[in-house]
Formats: sequence, structure tokens, C-alpha cells
Amino acid sequence: MGSLELLLSLAPLVSGFVCPPSEQTAKTSALGEACGGTCDSVGVCAEGLHCVVMPQGTVSPMSFAIASFGLGGKDKVGVCKQKSGARELQFVAGGTRDVDDLDSDEIVAAAKQAMLMVTRMSNSLTPPTLKRIVSAQSQVVAGMKYTLTLEMTDGSRHRVVLVDQPWQKERYSMVSHELLG
Repeated sequence: MGSLELLLSLAPLVSGFVCPPSEQTAKTSALGEACGGTCDSVGVCAEGLHCVVMPQGTVSPMSFAIASFGLGGKDKVGVCKQKSGARELQFVAGGTRDVDDLDSDEIVAAAKQAMLMVTRMSNSLTPPTLKRIVSAQSQVVAGMKYTLTLEMTDGSRHRVVLVDQPWQKERYSMVSHELLG
């Protein structure tokens, strides 16, 4: 057998895996049941539910067999969860999203740090303090990037962009600061 014939005979073994046509319906999974997997072999969530992929290490240790043969991976198995609304469907991984809870620990900590940084740049003996957080956006970058609009006690508004990297010696770094008025 020549080398070309050998390569052609091995081609089916190294080629990609193709799922069967979608007319063959998979098991319908209810709330809390397993879903996903290669070609939805574990199940497809019932109407009103969506498949949330579980983090690695939370599925059966036997799922290594599927991953070893290139037929999928253990990170493709999930659990059917209730859809929480249109806002969740608008989220784009890596994209900027509006923060709904302006009183969350993360946003308050970022706002306090932003105020310290703005105060350091101030030339005033009595700089204004934070009155309220007007709006906040977050984006996953190499850490978490926050764009905050802050209202001060003197009525001025500031837009501050900072990045939170908890593993760094200086956790927060300011990207930009703009006085809005």
C-alpha cells in the first residue's frame, strides 16, 4: 500500500464529526435536567427553558470518553434553567453591559476607588465627595472594566473608566476621567 493510499484510508478516522439531521428529535429535558452534549445527545430544554453549560469539573468523570474521541466535551453538557427575560438574551460575551444594581459591592468599591483617584488629581483643599452613582457599565477584559458616571456633592458629574484586576499589586487602574459638568 502506497503512502497516498494509506492517507486516504485514514481520512475517515481523522475527519470531523457531523451531527445527524435535526429532524431526529433529541430527548426533551425539563427544568433542572441535563441538556446539551454532542449533537444535543443529553437533551434539549423544553419551551421557556435554556441550556446553561456547567463549569468544567461538575459533570460525570466518565465524560472523558466522549472528549477523548473528539465527539464533544464535558463542557458542552448543561442544565435546563428558566429564561429570566429579554435582557439576558441581549448579553454579548466580552461586550459592554449596563449594570442594574448600582449598590452592588463591586460597583460601590469601584466608585470609591474612582473618587480617590479623582480627588488625588484635584487641586482643591476641600474636594467634593460622592453624592451618588448615576450609571455604571461593565465589560470583561483582562479583569473587569467599569465605566461609571458619578454625581458629586457640588453638583458636578464625572465619567470615570477604570479596570479592576484583583491579582495586581495596584488593583484598580484609571483608564480615563472626564468632567461632564
